[in-house]
Amino acid sequence: MLADGSDGEFDALIVPNISRSSRRTSHAFTQVERLEDAGVALVSVQENFDLTRPAGEAVFGMAAVLAQLDREQLLARTVAGQRAKNRND
Repeated sequence: MLADGSDGEFDALIVPNISRSSRRTSHAFTQVERLEDAGVALVSVQENFDLTRPAGEAVFGMAAVLAQLDREQLLARTVAGQRAKNRND
């Protein structure tokens, strides 16, 4: 995909929200850096940020942190539910 973006086949990657593009903060920043290097903008339908401005980078960072938190809480609840089920079986 990045090669296609570098070749000019598209100039934006549109995602519903940041949590759908990456669930780890470090991956989100790496993904944006690679997209920018390929000349491709990341556009989120739900979150409104402009990564060319410092405030946009800050909003993106917060969205990435919240996506990771959501993933980790979901995982913790899933594991707790499985453990509770196993105790009751």
